[in-house]
This record gives sequence, structure tokens and C-alpha cells, in this order.
Amino acid sequence: MSQIVMPPSQQPSLSELYSPHIASKFSTFLTIMERTGWEHLLISSGAELVQFRDDQHYPFKVNPYFKEWLPLTERPNCYLLISEDEARPKLFVKECNDYWHSEPETLPQGYEGAIEVCSYCDTPGLFAQLPRDTRWLAYLGPKMSAMSGFSDTQRNPQALMNQIDWLRATKSPYEQACMRRANQIAVRGHNAAEKAFKAGKSEMAIRQDYLQAVQCTGQELPYDAIVAVNEHAGVLHHTRLQREAPEEMRSLLLDAGVNVNGYASDITRTYAAKKKSTFAKLVAALDEAQQQLIATIAPGMSYVELHLDMHRRIGEILIEFGIIQCDLSVAMELGLTLPFLPHGLGHLLGVQVHDKGGHQLAPDGGDNPPPMHHHHLRLTRTIEAGQVFTIEPGIYFIPSLLEPVRAGIYNEHVNWELVDELAPYGGIRIEDNVLVTENGVENMTRDAFAAA
Repeated sequence: MSQIVMPPSQQPSLSELYSPHIASKFSTFLTIMERTGWEHLLISSGAELVQFRDDQHYPFKVNPYFKEWLPLTERPNCYLLISEDEARPKLFVKECNDYWHSEPETLPQGYEGAIEVCSYCDTPGLFAQLPRDTRWLAYLGPKMSAMSGFSDTQRNPQALMNQIDWLRATKSPYEQACMRRANQIAVRGHNAAEKAFKAGKSEMAIRQDYLQAVQCTGQELPYDAIVAVNEHAGVLHHTRLQREAPEEMRSLLLDAGVNVNGYASDITRTYAAKKKSTFAKLVAALDEAQQQLIATIAPGMSYVELHLDMHRRIGEILIEFGIIQCDLSVAMELGLTLPFLPHGLGHLLGVQVHDKGGHQLAPDGGDNPPPMHHHHLRLTRTIEAGQVFTIEPGIYFIPSLLEPVRAGIYNEHVNWELVDELAPYGGIRIEDNVLVTENGVENMTRDAFAAA
């Protein structure tokens, strides 16, 4: 059941939510720093990397530990200082006269008051503004020559990162609002892509229509959009897009999101060209099963059990359609659903598409690995209110996974004639982004589609 939310006109703006978000995060980080033995924390946005044997840079990717504080995703060489001696965080931005590039990215209007903004011109100028005694200063970020003065114990201390990674799973009202907005924008692109598919356009053209609808460049997306027509939907991360449309359009799998202030949406939909085909009915059956599974989500549940429950539901679908020909208990015991769903049910979502901490056992660290035969599952934690994660079951017809079954002792349990009929469609994935509440879930993706 989707949570009832206020009409847009009554919801606080992102700028109104940002200051409480930063104040709460600042207090929490000070507690973490005290617990792990640090008085100061310096977080780098990262630096541009020069391509090998060239004078051009790789596309800049901001440090996620920086991005969860600041919506500056295109500005390298910035530093955020969190100190017990300060009343609020300090942002250091590098200022210089640059006639080669456009004006650098700045904080959105209304955000400035939450963080003190300072400037520096070079590394000595930065360090002159940092605490005098840096022995108790931890640094989070990539290896950079400017930060070479810190010891190995100061750079990315694991105990500190464990605490941060654990907490990142729970999103503040500001973060929830950013991700809600990211779903709304991405849905525009998904609707445009569906129209392009129905018009018979190529994978490349469908991608271009998606980008136009969300008003983004490919570099600005949280991940490269997966636009898979026909059998390409059986390649889980298909990105080598066709420039020409195939003679027959059978299916489209679109996996694409957007960023809002650094927070990602991650949505997948599958479409069938022929609405009354077996494949179309299979898409509808998986969609219904996914919604039924989401309706069961509540705080205190194990995400692993949710994943295993989805496998049972997929087993029921495969048996209903005659793809698997045996009892459900036999299918589950033999692992017959695994070749049809080789990936996990979902993952944490936030400033990273696959947010860190999904396998973490506790705030202090430790690993809670996925169960045997399900090693691609990215989330094994107990479900808690405030978490945002994806639910993305699939049914695929991937030759490299199914051929060993065809050649094995369990081949009699599979209807290979039907598998061969469905293989040219590639596969199905349905992915929603859900926010867990005390009373159930808010399906941000379904709400966005309904509003659109």
C-alpha cells in the first residue's frame, strides 16, 4: 500500500528541508567521530583524472561521502570540514580565474545558510584554514597529491566509514524528497521511451528520446541507461546500443534513472510489442507478483527472505506458464528458478545507485553475506523504516545460463520449445524504488507513474 503524501503545493521545498538535514547529519557525524576517536573530518569532493597519454580528463565523478552533504556533483577540489570546534560544517571551494571553462557549480539558492562557505587558491591556502593540529583529523576521499601529508591511519579509516555506510541506508526527509523528485523526472523519460519503442525507433534513438524528456546529458545520469530491444534484454547491462531498429520489434527493457541533487532514481520497465502475446502476459504476471511482494514489506523483515520469497513467486509464474514442468517444491529444491533470475532482488539506493552498507552486519562493521547460490544479492540487512531500496525481479531467457540446464539431468523439467519461443524477447525486469515507513511502504516509482 502506498503512503498518502501531501499535495505538492503543501510539501516543504528542498531548500526548506536542507537545513534540518544538515543540522541532523552534523550532530550525528560528531557523535560518530567521538565514538571512533576523531576530532575533525575532512571530506574531499575528488579531483579530475587525466586520461593516459592525453591532455583530457576522464568524466568527473564526485566522492559519494561528499555528495551526501552537498549537491555539488560537478565541482572537483572542494573540501567539507566537520569539526567539534565549529558550530556548522565548512565548505572550502577552490577559486581561480579560468577562461577555459564555464562558471563552476555553486550551491542552489536557499542552501547557503546551512553550511559556511570559504574559499582557497592553493593547497597551502587550504591547510592554513584547517585545524592547526591535524593528528586527530580523518580524511575521506581518493588518493590525491594535495592530501599526501596524512598518514595511512588518517586516510579513509574503516571504523569511521563503517558507521557512515550503515547510517546511509536510512534517508532523511530531504533525501526522500530528492529521490521522490528523481522518480518523477525519470518517469517522464520512461514514458517517452515507451512511445519511441512503439514508434519502431532504434535503441540509440530511444535513449535520445529518454534524455530529451528528462533534460539530461548521458554524463549527468546516475548510470548509463540500459536500452535493450528484443534479445538484448537478456544482457543484464546492455549498453552497446543499436543505431538501426531491427526488422521486428518484439520487446523493450529500459533501465534508467536520473539524479536530483546527487540522489538517484533507478527504474526499469519492460514492454511487449504485441499486447496479447505470451510474453506480454508474462510481463503482466511478473508486474503483479512484484506488487504483491512489495505489499508485504514491513520494518523488521529480512531482505534476504524477501528475495527468496520472490524466487518462490517466480517459480509459480514459470509453472503457471508451463515453462517449468514440475511441482513448486521440486523446482525450488533443484534451484530451477536461478537460471531465469540470476541477479538479486534489489539494493540500497541513494547517493550511489548501489549504496554502500548493503552487506554490513552492524554499525561497527562485519559482513552478512548472501545465502549460497544467491551471491549477486546486494542487500542482506534487516528492513527498517526510512530505508530506500529497489525491488527489481526479473525473468530472463539467457542462453549461457539455460544451456547447462538443457544439457543436464534436470532438462526434463523445462519446456524447451516454449523457452526457445521466448528467447528472442530477451527477458523482463520490473524495478521500483520504495521507501519503507512505519506503516508499510511508499512506492515512489508507482506514485510517479500514477501522477504522470
